[in-house]
Amino acid sequence: MLLTSRIAVPRHLPPVVAALVAATILSPSASAAPRQTTYEVTFEAEMVERWRFDERQSKDCGADDGVGRCDRHAVGQGSARIALRTPRPQRVSVTTGIGGMQPMIVSSIDRGIPLKGSHRRGGTFTDTYSGAWDAANPDHVAAANGCGVHTVTTDVSLSWSGRNALRPMLLIDDLPDCPAGPYDGFSYDGSPAVGEVPASVSERKFGRVKQFRFTGTKAWRGTVDPIDRTTPDDTYVRSGASEIRWSWEATFRIVKPAQHRRGR
Repeated sequence: MLLTSRIAVPRHLPPVVAALVAATILSPSASAAPRQTTYEVTFEAEMVERWRFDERQSKDCGADDGVGRCDRHAVGQGSARIALRTPRPQRVSVTTGIGGMQPMIVSSIDRGIPLKGSHRRGGTFTDTYSGAWDAANPDHVAAANGCGVHTVTTDVSLSWSGRNALRPMLLIDDLPDCPAGPYDGFSYDGSPAVGEVPASVSERKFGRVKQFRFTGTKAWRGTVDPIDRTTPDDTYVRSGASEIRWSWEATFRIVKPAQHRRGR
């Protein structure tokens, strides 16, 4: 006789998660049934950026021929700040106990946890010529009509980047027409993005601890190739630096199941 039984899989799970839960329950090695816990999550993130750049050239273009000196000066500076947060606590479902896998965090909205905030950027960048270079080289003033404060609406998802390490994944568009550095930009050791900022959090807290908070922060310093050539007939100096710092935090709080009153 063939015996069959129904598999008790938590409702409202995405198909992939539901399949993993079912496979775990059927597995002979499974030591415990998967558990689903609902949390309310608040999330905040901030990016702060500052940069400066200065490049000067001055050389003798032929004093004997009456040409005189050739001069160029490229200079700029700027700053930016991004501030994001959940407009209100957002519910997520966390499934634990799936065959030794890490907790699976699923937002009630398919695209992720919604965020709102602002993106402010300001700055200037000019590249001007004088002396014998002036006539043949037009000056450049970087567009700044896109600078200012802009409203941002996006979403974030939390994924594991390693054992006990969670990182946020979100997309933010750059602001066009606002100076953000010299022509070639700055060189960084790594990618200055919030997705590269993991937070340390114990995987065992999920499904067990009623409320917990975790944070992540990281800074990147950008550089340019320095030049320092100074002679009476030829001067060429370049300097510049940038710093970008991302920080974020998330708080998870278990949602208690609703209590249903029995009728008298």
